[in-house]
Amino acid sequence: MRLRVLACIVLLALSLYGVATVVQAHAEYVTSEPHANGILPTAPTGVSITLSEAAQAGTASIRVTDVNGTRVDRGTVNRSASDPRTFSVGLAPIAPGVYTVTWSAVSAVDGHFTAGSFAFAVQDSKGNFPPIPGATSGSQPISLAEIAARGLTFAGLAIALGAVILAGFLWIPAGEETGLSDRPSFGWGYRALLQWAWVGAVLVVVGTSALWVNALILLPPADPGGLVGSAFLAATAARLTLAIALLIVLWVASRRAARALSGVRPVELLVAAGLGVAAIMAGSAGTHAAAASWGLAGPLADSIHLIGVSLWVGGLLGLLRIRPWLREPDLRPVAGEVFAVFSELAGWAVALVLGAGVVLSLILVGTLDALVGTTYGWIVLAKISLFAPMLAIGAWNRYRVLPASGDPATLPGSVSNLARNVRFEAVLGAVVLALAAVLTTISPVASTNPGDASYRLVASSDGIVFDLQIFPFPSVPDPYTFVLFLYNQTNGAEYNDATNATLRFTLLNSGIPRQDIPMTQVHGYHFYIDQTPVLSKPGYWKIEALVSRTTGLDVTATFNVPVGIPG
Repeated sequence: MRLRVLACIVLLALSLYGVATVVQAHAEYVTSEPHANGILPTAPTGVSITLSEAAQAGTASIRVTDVNGTRVDRGTVNRSASDPRTFSVGLAPIAPGVYTVTWSAVSAVDGHFTAGSFAFAVQDSKGNFPPIPGATSGSQPISLAEIAARGLTFAGLAIALGAVILAGFLWIPAGEETGLSDRPSFGWGYRALLQWAWVGAVLVVVGTSALWVNALILLPPADPGGLVGSAFLAATAARLTLAIALLIVLWVASRRAARALSGVRPVELLVAAGLGVAAIMAGSAGTHAAAASWGLAGPLADSIHLIGVSLWVGGLLGLLRIRPWLREPDLRPVAGEVFAVFSELAGWAVALVLGAGVVLSLILVGTLDALVGTTYGWIVLAKISLFAPMLAIGAWNRYRVLPASGDPATLPGSVSNLARNVRFEAVLGAVVLALAAVLTTISPVASTNPGDASYRLVASSDGIVFDLQIFPFPSVPDPYTFVLFLYNQTNGAEYNDATNATLRFTLLNSGIPRQDIPMTQVHGYHFYIDQTPVLSKPGYWKIEALVSRTTGLDVTATFNVPVGIPG
């Protein structure tokens, strides 16, 4: 049976690794100025890139070249002080043509390297532009070693905290309640829990050390400040320090086991529980949830979720560890008491897991479509699907098996059934921890979504500045809202001499006839078209803004907008 379970876990780990290496998603490209495949009426003076996660200080680079491979970027790359996800570089004066942007950075959230490229075009005075190559993006492959390190960390936290709670707050009180704490087998069960908690602390130290060293390898040699500037490095170092302190406290507890068994309350286990919770919270400060734009809600929900999982799954693993003592005939009353109290504790832990899990789903997944239509969402659904049978087993134990433990005649059978059911529930919990390890190596779906960002183009014609904005970002054929603002090119004041405006849409290199759509005038300088499906096909759309005015001839500005172009 154990070999079959081990084989299933190994097979699952390899499958998850295969999924993760296909995704290869870390600090992903979200948006840029100019936009990928953007077609600009006038040359920009700089390039800025926004990723899904904060870039580690000193690691971001941007290289901009023309069609001949000549670099046109100028100065150093600067990370935004207000938004560390954004970094930028200046440009030399550039002529109409196509320009390629190549960028790279190391994420301050998970320590991963990522890179990519995209192109933009500057159109000539007639609104023409050359073909634009597609954008690319890539990152370092997710390593099995990193997934293993994260898995060891999560498993270690769960084992350590679960065993500490079992030993100090369930096992000892149950022995005192039943008057069996003087039995030798009871003492060996207590010592087994302490050893198990110590193993968990060792796993946390090993896992966090591996993650920290792996991130340090990617740190530029000239940037030791990145040790402090990286939230991931700082949070991992804090968790490692707390895990070492937990090891020391558990060693003290093992040396004082005889005192605890003689009736002296093991205060050191209360300290150990506090260190375990603190280690969870410290690590949550360097996660994707903490990097999201939800303030303290992200790390708080992540901490509560992991604390709930540790109490539930870690408690189950602790019960699995002391199954031989739970089955001892002379300790059956202790086992019945432990199972009864753990059932109540697990109920509260489940409430923490589900409540915080809903908040995390809103933060990291965002929408129902992302939940069912992305790899990240599928792994989240896999976790949920495993929680269901765990809940079912827990409910069966609590409402059908535990009541029988109150009768001395049925107590042996009840304890045996509970011990057997705990084994299956613990295996499912271990798989949940493996899924969590994979999720933390993948950028959450919500962070890579530019949301309701608009596509903005500015052009000048006959002394008038045309500011055209499209809502939301035109990524696929869909209904969009178009907003046009007019300003005086000389002084930047609102241009209120326009009487009407029309947008003319032409899909280049197609037989689709052009379409003119009048705009609604809000003010003299402000026009809009609400939710028109005119951008019905993918390709490069030529949009001409034709404006009539009270004095002078009509004036036209030309824009080119890519829709559904890869990148």
